[in-house]
Amino acid sequence: MSTARKSKPHGRRRLPIAKATRQPVRQSPAPSAPVTTNDDPDEIVWGAAAIGNLIGRSERQAYYLLESKAIKGTRKIGGLWSARRSVLLAQWGGEL
Repeated sequence: MSTARKSKPHGRRRLPIAKATRQPVRQSPAPSAPVTTNDDPDEIVWGAAAIGNLIGRSERQAYYLLESKAIKGTRKIGGLWSARRSVLLAQWGGEL
């Protein structure tokens, strides 16, 4: 009688399976936020990453501030946060 354990076969990592459909759960990549390059104060800044970059916060911190309505003058359009550059800079400091 052998006391050696059988090792699991090496192979591809399996995706988690959704219980209801028994289909593999595909995780879509997060859409990248557009990078704003214009210094126009009336420009609309799109996405939590771009807003966070403008106010000196990380994307996650900016998203938290947006969801908790701590950043005034923002709105969510089609699932994407937006704000005017001038409003953000007036509230969070900085030069236009």
